[in-house]
Amino acid sequence: MKRRTFILGGLGALGMMAGGGGLFVNRPEFGRLPQGARLARMEASPHYVNGQFQNLVPVQVMNEESGENRFVAMAKFLFGDKSELSPQEPLLSHKTDLHELDLSRDAAIWMGHSTFFMQLGGRRILIHPWQEPYQRLMQASQGKGYKLLTPEIGEAAYLDGEQPRLFDNWWERMR
Repeated sequence: MKRRTFILGGLGALGMMAGGGGLFVNRPEFGRLPQGARLARMEASPHYVNGQFQNLVPVQVMNEESGENRFVAMAKFLFGDKSELSPQEPLLSHKTDLHELDLSRDAAIWMGHSTFFMQLGGRRILIHPWQEPYQRLMQASQGKGYKLLTPEIGEAAYLDGEQPRLFDNWWERMR
């Protein structure tokens, strides 16, 4: 294959990929630029200046005065000093015994990631957004002195009644 044919073929392929990418990101799923009433509402905002929204507090992303550009920033990120990435001293943490909490006091305890333990009005609630632990929770709650409520996402669970409504294993229908 001739060198010229190889270069032209490569440039043609690159052009086709760029054109295909442009067509892809202009699909309706990616939305469209604001028009009409929505554009007028955006332009009326005091934070919309020169065709774009401005932060209330300016944030400097790159130090352009010292000559830092995207390539320099990327090189610093990939190959720069990593010694300050870990805390120099242990982080403070406190292990809370959930069984010893006073039921008369409301509390919210972050347990990690998206999981919260809440105690409100003498009721204890565990909030976890994933489906997988529900089965283990159901098994662990068998024979205990409390009822485990498992409402569907967005479904209300009223805790003020003597006999709260029992929910089915809705997460099994989602597989």
